[in-house]
Amino acid sequence: DKPRKQHRQRPPIFSGLKITSGSGHANLVESGESVTFEVEIADCEDSKNVTCAIALHTERAQRVIFFHTQYHGNFSFAGSKHAKLICHVPSLPLVPDSYYVELVMSDGYQFIEKVERVERLDVVFANTLGTGKIPSRGQGFFVMPCEWKML
Repeated sequence: DKPRKQHRQRPPIFSGLKITSGSGHANLVESGESVTFEVEIADCEDSKNVTCAIALHTERAQRVIFFHTQYHGNFSFAGSKHAKLICHVPSLPLVPDSYYVELVMSDGYQFIEKVERVERLDVVFANTLGTGKIPSRGQGFFVMPCEWKML
């Protein structure tokens, strides 16, 4: 029921999205925790060499991260009447904030369907670095470990 952009008029392809954190929460993940995206597709059996992508954006539509079947999984697939694609991210090291999910289906030449702001994913504080602190959203997007020394 979300507005979608399509290269040509056709029935909707994306039919569902479920986001689950490693601790079992829906649409809520602690910084650095695992997250799984389950994307349901339908009515695209006429498409060949199809790829799917999931992007996370900020409130101001700035793309933060991108997961793609071909880049991350090295696969494309033939369309089908109904299928479920699962993207498991072992660690999502984003700073606490609300992010919006975009889904994109393409055929190697152009996008077939794009749906922006499908769902909101809230990333909340976790003591990822072991210091009791992590960067805020104004300091960057990622919480990455490193080692500091003074010589």
